[in-house]
Amino acid sequence: METSEKKVRAEANEIPRWIVLVESWDDVEPFKAFCDDFRRGDAFTDGQRAPDLGIYRLQNSRSKLPWSVG
Repeated sequence: METSEKKVRAEANEIPRWIVLVESWDDVEPFKAFCDDFRRGDAFTDGQRAPDLGIYRLQNSRSKLPWSVG
């Protein structure tokens, strides 16, 4: 089934063979360097190209607000 979202995208969906999730605690620059070295390392030598790297930051708050649970 072709959805509206699929119709507006020019490229086909890419499904990764696997995904690596690495967690860190607020040391952004050393973390980026580690991940960049890791993705260029021996673990990915069977691939056609080095894997993509995305850095995502989770931000949360423990404040008690009218709309928050607890």
